[in-house]
Amino acid sequence: MIDLFFKIIGSIFIIFSTVLCSMYFESVDKYRIEDLEEMKKGFNLFSSNMEYTHLPLSEVFFDISSKLQSTTSEIFKRTSELLNQQKFETASMCWEEALKEYEKQSYFTVDDINAFLYFGKTLGYLDSLRQVENGRYAVEYIDMTLERLIKKYDKSKKVYKSFGILSGLLIVIVLF
Repeated sequence: MIDLFFKIIGSIFIIFSTVLCSMYFESVDKYRIEDLEEMKKGFNLFSSNMEYTHLPLSEVFFDISSKLQSTTSEIFKRTSELLNQQKFETASMCWEEALKEYEKQSYFTVDDINAFLYFGKTLGYLDSLRQVENGRYAVEYIDMTLERLIKKYDKSKKVYKSFGILSGLLIVIVLF
């Protein structure tokens, strides 16, 4: 009787664990979508600020950081701090350093980071009109990536949930 009780508890624990694992894998894409949408908002704010306010880059980045959330806000804020501290020779180096600092705390992929680094290569070198264009190119990259990612997420969401339950049941059947 006690043996059956432990088997049932163990089975429930196994199924619960596999469902939690599948939910984690499902949520990675969801959080990446959220991070990309925040970065898109940041690049749109950058383009607007560069086009209409003509503020120094450090103030533009600080203003953007106050309007964003999560890791993306921290990236813009850190870039502003590095620009004010003048530790680096160029604005692109400050942007790159901020991205590297917060890369592990975000859900961005290597391709995302590389696209954002490309955006940073022209910071401070071009006139404001070219920097606005560069911000819009970054938004176009994010739009294309979001479109693919949302389609993938919608398809895989159901698959992950089903996979979690079925793999848990399979493990339980094999063990017992």
